[in-house]
Amino acid sequence: MTESVDVVGDEHVDGHPRRWQILVICCGGLFMIVSALTSLNVALPALSADLGASTSDLQWIIAAYGIVFGGLLLTGGAIGDRIGRRRALAIGFAVVALGGLLGGMSDAVAQVVVARVVGGLGAAILMPATLSTISDVFSANDRAQAIATWSGVAGAGGAFGPAIGGWLVDTSSWQAVFWLNAAMAVVGVAAVLVVVPKLAPAHAGRLDPVGSILSTGAIGLAVLASIEAPSKGVDVIVVVPAVGAVAFGIAFVRHQGRTAEPMLPLVVFDDRERRAGLWTLVAAAIGFAGVIFVGSLFLQIGWGESALVTGLLLVPIG
Repeated sequence: MTESVDVVGDEHVDGHPRRWQILVICCGGLFMIVSALTSLNVALPALSADLGASTSDLQWIIAAYGIVFGGLLLTGGAIGDRIGRRRALAIGFAVVALGGLLGGMSDAVAQVVVARVVGGLGAAILMPATLSTISDVFSANDRAQAIATWSGVAGAGGAFGPAIGGWLVDTSSWQAVFWLNAAMAVVGVAAVLVVVPKLAPAHAGRLDPVGSILSTGAIGLAVLASIEAPSKGVDVIVVVPAVGAVAFGIAFVRHQGRTAEPMLPLVVFDDRERRAGLWTLVAAAIGFAGVIFVGSLFLQIGWGESALVTGLLLVPIG
């Protein structure tokens, strides 16, 4: 028997009856996964003291989430197109919850890194599903407003993540940052199952596992080289990953140009203004991540500020 689905198109003037509740769920999930990118930064001194983590270890704890999240984001969206929005939302929330549970129970650096990897995987599945779900349940009349709200929540997550993390560290422990994510994600799973309808799956072609491997490899190797370079200089642990990152990057571009159904169609870069905007965003993201990482350590270790004050001081940067 074929499973029934709710179809909402532009011809439905009002969209789905529960569209605003669905928007709250999707924005809540988005805030959770974006704030996870920054909230743990203010916990770095506590992590270092508790687990004996080096600066390199701390960089990996922060970078692990972003590598998996960014590297698998396109793949996560493609998976959501195939399995359905509702299922992708539920799975994404569930995987984020697992990452939070693992992080909350961690007592070693390697365990925290694994927890961050799992959380990044869940975020890669969840984030594109939130946007596509909003597009499905809202009609053309309200869709722009809903997407603008979604975008604003993403910015708020990045800005207020350090403040939330700082409050949790000061009132509890660094593990509380993970426990909060786990609790929010569990609520998210329940809300999806109760509120979000079964939507018609999007038309989708084949997955591009080669593209996923190449893009994630390029990002991961580049991060490895950048983390090890300050302490190792021109060393094999720096040079080999750097060369590998370039090789993976070139292979990814060539693969995207040859495959019939690319993850990232290269034609999107034909427009000069779009290219300029892309590089501006990349530079801003690198600068933001660097300031948040160094600023969190400097404010707490150098100036002796509390985690909460540090988080509040970092809010304007977001």
